Amino acid sequence: MHVEVPPWLRRDPNVDVDHDYLTEAEIDALPDGVFYKRKASLTRHRFVKATIVVDGFPVLIEMVDNRGSWRLPASASSKLRERMPAELGEREMLALVGLADTVSPEGAPLPPSRVRHPQTYSDIISLYRDYCDMERQGHFTDDSPDVDRLRAVVAATPAGSRVVDLGCNSGAFGAQLMEKKGCVVAGVDLAHHLLLEARSKGVSAIRAFAERTPFKSGVFDVVLCCELLEHVLEPDLLLEEARRLTRPGGLLVITVPHADGEWGERDVPYHPEHLRAYREGDLDALVHAHGFQVTQMLVHHYGHTAPQELIVSAARYR
Repeated sequence: MHVEVPPWLRRDPNVDVDHDYLTEAEIDALPDGVFYKRKASLTRHRFVKATIVVDGFPVLIEMVDNRGSWRLPASASSKLRERMPAELGEREMLALVGLADTVSPEGAPLPPSRVRHPQTYSDIISLYRDYCDMERQGHFTDDSPDVDRLRAVVAATPAGSRVVDLGCNSGAFGAQLMEKKGCVVAGVDLAHHLLLEARSKGVSAIRAFAERTPFKSGVFDVVLCCELLEHVLEPDLLLEEARRLTRPGGLLVITVPHADGEWGERDVPYHPEHLRAYREGDLDALVHAHGFQVTQMLVHHYGHTAPQELIVSAARYR
């Protein structure tokens, strides 16, 4: 296999381009290069966009730090499309372009962390008022590991359930549950523009804190907390609210980044939204303390040696 790699990957990154919260279309419009990710202040995260050539076919690679994905253009032959995943996994692709562990072109040190984690519920409101639409960012396309999480949550949810999605974002999970499982879905989020998107998909979304919702007790068969528990100020309050909302025998479904993974403990100091990280035992103890018994725990690696994601289903027992 012949691979051509652009030499600019080893040059200093462009620190002036902000790629925070870009949609797929906006990312497509960016030139090839290495860009810092910004929030209120500079963080360590860098976005890499590069086109390499594999056996004459251009392959677009997109990475944040060492979390990489690649996309084949429509013109690529079906034969190449079939053999690329088997021959070039994420680690191999990173090695081909000279990257390992972090996106660190030669001579370009990572900036120190300057993030400020939220301390109050007013901070939480400010942080999530303009939060990104995960679906528009491409988190649920076929080349994203997030789609595996989406499929696992759909598989764990019984057909016809009454579901509340706490931290529903733009309603991607609810839309899939309505389409594939015939569920009735309510949602909760803090960002007004995301609520509008969720409602456009049929989710009955309201603006509220996930820890304090206006719904009646015991009205839901399933409560979803997908990529939420690591974000909240008081996880115990969230779990107690989840228990209140769930009918006896109902189901709680949680997804969180694994503490040992790329978005886990080592990422918390650099990530303003992530306040903590969890391992299997942490989640088991936490849900049990609030009246739930774990019925299934999935650990996803997404091609890494270390675990990257935890997906837990737990039944309410009290």
